[in-house]
Amino acid sequence: VYLHLPIYLRVMIENINYYQLSRKEMLPFVPLEAKKILEVGCGDGIFLGELAKRQNAEIWGVELEPSAAIKAKSKTENIFNLSIEEAITQLPKNYFDCIIFNDVLEHLSDPNKVLKLMHQLLAQQGCIVVSIPNVRFLPQIYHYIVQKDWKYDPNGGILDITHLRFFTKKSIIRLFNETGYTIEKIEGINPIELLKYKVIINLSLGFLEDTRFMQYACVVRNSIDK
Repeated sequence: VYLHLPIYLRVMIENINYYQLSRKEMLPFVPLEAKKILEVGCGDGIFLGELAKRQNAEIWGVELEPSAAIKAKSKTENIFNLSIEEAITQLPKNYFDCIIFNDVLEHLSDPNKVLKLMHQLLAQQGCIVVSIPNVRFLPQIYHYIVQKDWKYDPNGGILDITHLRFFTKKSIIRLFNETGYTIEKIEGINPIELLKYKVIINLSLGFLEDTRFMQYACVVRNSIDK
């Protein structure tokens, strides 16, 4: 049940910030056979640490925030305290079996460009694992349709004040199609638990099904011949 709580509630319960979230709900999307893993925006390295405990893999991370990058180095020395655009010139090419973006793409000014650059880093059969907030999350729709407000939140959530881009399930699919990837899996995570929202979704006969989830998790693979 805990893993189904929205991210912002888990932050409050755990009294931690986004750099310290474990994101254990994303573990099943990372292939067990991946031996060389890169997490972009790895924060304190908590998720990388979970991966290191679960599977025998060489783990790398990129983290822009200096204090978080220092903490991540306790999990692996392969930490780059740079933006991903800067780090790509220093990361090994055609190397990684899995590259992870856990709620990172929405913070980038040009996520399309970054995803295209990732083709250089992926091994031939490699995949990208992504979590992306869903701006059509029903409680969020309530705020801007019923309350007529679009208010950024300094404490996190879908309208986190640091978010530069916003996505729906449909636009997530388009994002990967336009950047040269084939979607292997797309699945809603962190679903609504409040009864009133569940009733509305069920009464919509499927039309609002995509609004059930706070985020979508994706596994995509390269569709461009190298």
